[in-house]
Amino acid sequence: NMTALRIYRYDPRTRTLNLAGGSCDGKLVAANVDEPGIFAAGFSSDRTPPHITMSVGEQFFTNGDFVPPDPRFSISIQDEDAVDLRPGSINISLDDQPVDPALVVIPDSVYNPASVTATVQVPAKDGSHSIRFTAKDATGNTSEPVIADFVVRSDFTLRVFGCFPNPFVNRTFVAFEITSG
Repeated sequence: NMTALRIYRYDPRTRTLNLAGGSCDGKLVAANVDEPGIFAAGFSSDRTPPHITMSVGEQFFTNGDFVPPDPRFSISIQDEDAVDLRPGSINISLDDQPVDPALVVIPDSVYNPASVTATVQVPAKDGSHSIRFTAKDATGNTSEPVIADFVVRSDFTLRVFGCFPNPFVNRTFVAFEITSG
């Protein structure tokens, strides 16, 4: 189907082609692009959006958990083909307000473009908050939003030291420290 053709731009960071947009009337493929680069005309049958998981401070996170002030979130984005790393493809909001993209750390190159981890340290003080993540893949599919509620308490910390024995068969012990002012 010629009308399914679109324009893709080569991304040297991921070594993949990302949807640049465009349309085709069956004879002509056209797109407006905002920067120079290497382009290709093509089509993709990929309709599966990326999948997002997250953690806080490199610890497992459950919705409603307590976190330290200005928590650092790690966002793991998985896709069948490739995650889009261009500006505006990974969106984060805190308490329904966009997070400054300059706070989001995205790798400048990746070994596996289908699996990317980004981090963001959000300015959150004591109280209840909500954070929302979405991401796009290289063909323009947008993930379902991942929304997490959390509570910041500056007088509460949880530090996990690890488990023993590890690996284990029937039982293990997890060492942790909880502090409160």
